[in-house]
Amino acid sequence: MRCYLILGAEGSGTRLFTKILIQAGCIGQYDHIQLSDIKDNPSICSLPKNSKKPLVLRRSIPHGVHWFNLNDLIQNIKDQNYIPFLIILFRDWFGTYSSQLRRGLREDLIMKKIKRAYYIIFESVKSELFSLANYEELVTNPKALNKFLKRIDLDELYLKEIDILNLKNENLKYYN
Repeated sequence: MRCYLILGAEGSGTRLFTKILIQAGCIGQYDHIQLSDIKDNPSICSLPKNSKKPLVLRRSIPHGVHWFNLNDLIQNIKDQNYIPFLIILFRDWFGTYSSQLRRGLREDLIMKKIKRAYYIIFESVKSELFSLANYEELVTNPKALNKFLKRIDLDELYLKEIDILNLKNENLKYYN
């Protein structure tokens, strides 16, 4: 069975996209703390055994205060008999930057952290199944979201179900 691993820099929309995959039929949690987390070690997780549905797990990079080994997490997922499928989420740079700034991160370090996060992610996808996802397109264009879900082998959400998620472009608040 597949385990979708949602990855991105802090503030890139990994929580929202995880929520979308749960709505599309995956098992997982979208909040900061997930039931599969092992305390203070984002490189490992405890996944349900023999799930009939695909799982979704999210990791922002860094994950909290942890710059963890993504390759170890991928191997840990494989060791639990799941096939990892990495979804790398991108968001408008100003939205990502502003989200981190709003949470009190140091302005002079934010762009360095974003650059390091994506370096770590792309170093880890060399031999893994992966897809790229754009935050703005997925939250503003239901047809694009449905095509993306179909491309990664998940059932498409019906437009009325997408409305339940109340998707909106959260970047707009940073441009006022």
